[in-house]
Amino acid sequence: KHKEYRQYIISSYQPLHKQIYDMHPTTFFVPSFIKTITENTEESLRSIISEPSPGVYTFEMLQPDFCALLSSEFRRICKASGARVHIDIANTRNSLYRASVDFVLNSCSSSASTSTIPQIDDEDPHQFLSGLANSIALQNIRATRIVYIAVVARTRSWFLQAW
Repeated sequence: KHKEYRQYIISSYQPLHKQIYDMHPTTFFVPSFIKTITENTEESLRSIISEPSPGVYTFEMLQPDFCALLSSEFRRICKASGARVHIDIANTRNSLYRASVDFVLNSCSSSASTSTIPQIDDEDPHQFLSGLANSIALQNIRATRIVYIAVVARTRSWFLQAW
């Protein structure tokens, strides 16, 4: 039954962003990550890792544009299939939603000079973000806080740049 449903989705789903299915590393990995993987040395790995808190290591891996495309593609799949995704790790769920909020804010910012509200796969920004939050089972209060914090941070940044 699962295999038949999978085949049905593959045959009937029309991708929104076909380029994310090409699987070309430069499309989705940042250059520093590709270089580190290619060199395959401890020194190259150490060059991209930071430790913001003791025992917590981070590094850039995915291109921001790829994350934005993936986010809208993910939302479209959930919307088309009616699926809800359960992401066990709260940080992962929050990170996905934060990246999506940045994508939406960038879309809104780029169309700020026009009087039309930008559409993301035939949804206004509010519908897109609330639908995504629902699709990944993110609590409304948590989603609201993430959007609020992102808007405040962006507004503060613009204010400081103008000052």
